[in-house]
Amino acid sequence: FFFHDLDISYVYAILFVGSADVYKRQGMTKIPDNLFDSCPGFTTITIPDTVTEIGDSAFAECKQLSSVQLSNNLTILGKFAFGNCTSLTSIWIPKSLKTADTSAFSGSPFAGCVALQSVELETGMTKIPDNLFDSCPGFTTITIPDTVTEIGDSAFANTNLNSITIPD
Repeated sequence: FFFHDLDISYVYAILFVGSADVYKRQGMTKIPDNLFDSCPGFTTITIPDTVTEIGDSAFAECKQLSSVQLSNNLTILGKFAFGNCTSLTSIWIPKSLKTADTSAFSGSPFAGCVALQSVELETGMTKIPDNLFDSCPGFTTITIPDTVTEIGDSAFANTNLNSITIPD
């Protein structure tokens, strides 16, 4: 199947006819592991605000994916959630994000996103999670909100980051 502009709440209904109505009525809170792994047609994705967790490799290898609107209430990004999404150029990270899972075998949520150049962290974020942008070679600069009091281990490991701005 080929989708270009994806609103998760509708596609979930298309993929899981019958059980999707339960997810929609109750409010989907997690996008399962590998659900959209390697879907070639996605170009944009909108994650509804009911979602608090995106599972491991949920959107990995979506090579045409260039735009993602994350949930305002997202707290957990799974291992390799958007891994190798080689067309993804920018991402906004909500202040609610607390955990970015990773492992030696499947990298950080954005590992291999070679085109990722623009990263925006929402004002109000207090900690940048461990490993969040590990192995994202595309971006070189970031502005960290003055509300951030802690940067997690390896948050920017294996990147080409050479300029950090922290507003007064």
